[in-house]
Amino acid sequence: MRIAIVSAKKTATDLFHQLCRSKGITMRWFEESKVEAESMSQWRPDAVLCELGSEKHSRKLLQQIQSRLPGVPVFSFLAEKKARAAAASRRIGFLAHLEEEINDAELRLHIEYGRKALQFEEQLCALAGQYQEAFEAATIINSSLDHSQIIESTFKRLRRLVKADSWSLFLNDYDHGQTQMPKSADGPVRAPTSTLEMGGEGSLIARAARQRRAVVINEIEGETIGDFRYRDGSVQAVMCLPMIACGETVGVLEATINAGSSGRFEAKEVELASNIAGLLATALSNATHYANVEHLCLIDDLTRLYNLRFLHRSLESEVKRGRRYNTPVAVIFLDLDGFKNVNDLYGHLTGSATLVEAAYVIHNLVRETDFVARYGGDEFVIVLPETTAEQAMAIAERIRSYIEKYSFGASRGYEIYLTASFGVAAFPDHGQTPQELIQQADRAMYKAKESNKNCVALARVD
Repeated sequence: MRIAIVSAKKTATDLFHQLCRSKGITMRWFEESKVEAESMSQWRPDAVLCELGSEKHSRKLLQQIQSRLPGVPVFSFLAEKKARAAAASRRIGFLAHLEEEINDAELRLHIEYGRKALQFEEQLCALAGQYQEAFEAATIINSSLDHSQIIESTFKRLRRLVKADSWSLFLNDYDHGQTQMPKSADGPVRAPTSTLEMGGEGSLIARAARQRRAVVINEIEGETIGDFRYRDGSVQAVMCLPMIACGETVGVLEATINAGSSGRFEAKEVELASNIAGLLATALSNATHYANVEHLCLIDDLTRLYNLRFLHRSLESEVKRGRRYNTPVAVIFLDLDGFKNVNDLYGHLTGSATLVEAAYVIHNLVRETDFVARYGGDEFVIVLPETTAEQAMAIAERIRSYIEKYSFGASRGYEIYLTASFGVAAFPDHGQTPQELIQQADRAMYKAKESNKNCVALARVD
């Protein structure tokens, strides 16, 4: 056993002259002004006995020793007994204070307890760090309502907490009773070529979802499992964690350790990852609920097209994008001609059904990049990104021609024929703001109304 004695003068070592004769103990003196030199760390003592001085001086000396010899117990001593020395030693941070000459057995006992105390402190700090990470993960995960951001934040934290070579997230598809293809946080997805049924035989993902508890296998080679994804021998350990929110299994979180590694999933890692899987499930469930509510707030109750709120928000974004990238944005404003007659002749229920059918027809005649909103009553607005006024005129004419020939109410035993009047305006020629574009398209639509209706009119360039 090697004991380093640190003091200003070598005479301080006289306190331990009996220990120097003990079998198995080697003592060496180091001048305190030179503790930062390489010699002490190279000698690698099992313990350090440091002469106690003023609190400021001793605290600095202790920090220097600990930085050089992490994990080595450091004790204080005084050649002469001094009142309150033990209390000062504890305040400074020494493990214990040796006030008088001690024997071999006592010193060994101090060192043994000192080592255990340092190990416990190290484990406690590591555990505190892990739970701090978990707490921060909970804060970050629950601070967003964006699915991608939630998943990205979760994987980022999991990499710090759990040693795994890859992470994958399988989300439940309730419409088909299957898990979706996994979202991977670590590059290429090592996954099956098709979706897995949650109740499929042999799947560890299915087992975790079905049993609603963690499935952990640290030695796949010695396990008989039916999951074909691990039969190629590339994976040594796998952990599947069910994600449960409001009593429903919303998905499974999977982590793997590659073959040839000595790593394994420890119980504390499984516990922490399971807690985070629960947080992730709740956060994704909340985000989905919020997205559904927000979507409903942007949808017209009758036609299921977008409403005015969505129109103004999205058109503003498109105009900003058009201004930034110097691309056009077109707006088509259309009004069904003589729609009041439908209500008068067939009643308001049929009138409402006809509006729904008209919305369906218009929606199916525009491109995927365009969107249709109900402006009010029997008026609709179509926004066409990256579309010139001339292109929008052609699209409006195509819709006008289709509506003119379409028989509304056929499924209800009616033959209702309608026409529509269209107004077209485009950024930047006819307006610089969303309000100006809608206003100009509206004016053009009224110009079409004045021209015997059932036609398309282009806004004037001021």
